[in-house]
Amino acid sequence: MTRRLRRQHILSAVMVTTLAAAATGCAHASHRPATHSSSGTGTSLTANENLNPPNPDAPTVSDGSSRVVIGGAPVTFGSAVQDASWSPDGSRLAYVDADGNIATARPDGTDVRVLTRAGAQVKRAHPTWAAGGSAIVFSERGADGVWRLERIGSNLTAANQTEDVQYLDGDESAGDSAPSAASASNSVPNDYSVNRLAYQHAGAHGPEVWILDENQREPVAVKVAAGSDPALAPGGGSIAFVGTDGQLYVEKIADKPAKPLQVTFGTTSVGSPAWSPDGKRIAFRTATTIESVSATPAGAKANPSRVESTTPGTPTYRPRQATTAVRFAESDPIAAAITLSRTRWLDAPKNGNFTEGLDRYAGTVILVDVDDPAAAPVASQFSGGGGPLLFVRGAALDARVKAEIRRVLDPRNGFIDAVGAVSDGVVAALTNMGYEVDRVPGQRDPEPDSFVGATTAVVVSSRDQAAVANINVVLSALRTTPLFISSATLNTAQRAAINAIGDPPPGQTSSATPTVYAIGADAAAALHPAWSGRPAMNVVEIGGGDVATESVRLLAAYAYGPTTIALAPTTSWQLQVLAASTGCPVLLVDPTKGLDPSAVTFLVGANGSISTVYGFGDTAMVSDTALANAGTAVSGPGGVTTAAPSPLH
Repeated sequence: MTRRLRRQHILSAVMVTTLAAAATGCAHASHRPATHSSSGTGTSLTANENLNPPNPDAPTVSDGSSRVVIGGAPVTFGSAVQDASWSPDGSRLAYVDADGNIATARPDGTDVRVLTRAGAQVKRAHPTWAAGGSAIVFSERGADGVWRLERIGSNLTAANQTEDVQYLDGDESAGDSAPSAASASNSVPNDYSVNRLAYQHAGAHGPEVWILDENQREPVAVKVAAGSDPALAPGGGSIAFVGTDGQLYVEKIADKPAKPLQVTFGTTSVGSPAWSPDGKRIAFRTATTIESVSATPAGAKANPSRVESTTPGTPTYRPRQATTAVRFAESDPIAAAITLSRTRWLDAPKNGNFTEGLDRYAGTVILVDVDDPAAAPVASQFSGGGGPLLFVRGAALDARVKAEIRRVLDPRNGFIDAVGAVSDGVVAALTNMGYEVDRVPGQRDPEPDSFVGATTAVVVSSRDQAAVANINVVLSALRTTPLFISSATLNTAQRAAINAIGDPPPGQTSSATPTVYAIGADAAAALHPAWSGRPAMNVVEIGGGDVATESVRLLAAYAYGPTTIALAPTTSWQLQVLAASTGCPVLLVDPTKGLDPSAVTFLVGANGSISTVYGFGDTAMVSDTALANAGTAVSGPGGVTTAAPSPLH
């Protein structure tokens, strides 16, 4: 791959990472802020494991009533519960409620989040947690009577409409139902080595089982077998389904077709298979019971089953995946950035061959001077892209940074972006090392053409720490171009950009009043005065005030299914930018106050998707208590484990 083609690939990867956040798990795209409805306070740090069930290994059973059997003990929910499914860490249940909506709740039935809107002619079924818990995929039958697959961010609410699943185009998804998802993550947050979706398709001659590997660059669904009710094993390595003879089969997922293994024999009314967390047993419903069998029967013609519950319904097993808390303990931004880089990027191959593991190799390095806070807004937008963000200082290239650049980036296949006030001396040193260096302005006035006819725009205060740290969360949700301002007034070029949103593109007419989101106090103040050419627009103000609580408000509005959350101190813009470079939402922590109570409430509500918590800074910046409270708030029955940053190489 040539340097130029490699560069194009990396730039494309940056855009995909920023905008296709539903795939990465950092956010789910929508066009309006979310509002949460819930019961219970949602702030307890110990209530994620509210039950002491007599048999925690027994499958959970939902039968369409408000009574759910969890671990052998009945739990009464505030609504009917149908087709219940556990989140990857066992902290929340997704289900169809009495109104036909997809909802999630904690194991005791509290903190209910209703994700969809009820419809008189709409029926929904089979919610499953996808992409590591960042999204919920479900079946929906519309007014035309056809079942299709839909998805929604797992922390979204009914204030936001659902979107058609993007894996299949147009009418190809007609007749799809009964989704089952499985994810297995590598050590890099949001990087799923396995990310599969199975579903039942209405074939010409009866139901069929199909599977989609979403880690392919151009995912294509393939038929597995004739049958129904697919269920992916933990990790996605095998699939169980009901064959055309009504018996349960297991098939390994491989490049070559594998022969299905029959695991039930002579059992009647088999349906809704569910794998145990260890992958050793498969539960299923019958007309009168919930039973289970070994996933690997000893004989070819028999496999004794055992009754798991005399309550018929839909079974699901509760996982015990632990939440991981990782601290990047360096207070020095240069050292912290190098440590983070080593956990995310492989050594550049000496032969320049990128045929394998392409997304683990850096194609660019972003450099920011530690004494240039004006570069923060631009640097934050590079987050989650094609290479590490590293800090430099002054006229000389730090030996540690030089070594890390050499480790991750081959000059033949990569380039360096120097953001803002990176010195000429550093640029010269990199050029002498053979690297192509591009200078990126720390901030520049917008091009009005990029705002012409826009239905939405975002004005962001570059002095607003919470907004800068979470700019990609906001942009991926709103799918629009940001306009950064550095004061409470707009200059001539900035006003021209805002004026342009009132001008429809050539040959079109404007049909709706655009919405402008003002992020931060400066942005809100700048948009209020009238000026020449100011268009009619709806202004939505978000943020301002205490930056820690503002970071919570931004995430509550725009982070719809994060799988990783980062904590960064309010006292270090450098660590905030570094936290943003993970591509994940950032909660700011005041070192003198600890984790804000509103942050705990948000985390408890998002605990179904979050599996990793990052802490940036030493214990004087983000205390052990703050990191532990965040981990506990998002954990399930597996609890929280602490881990040191682990290099990939």
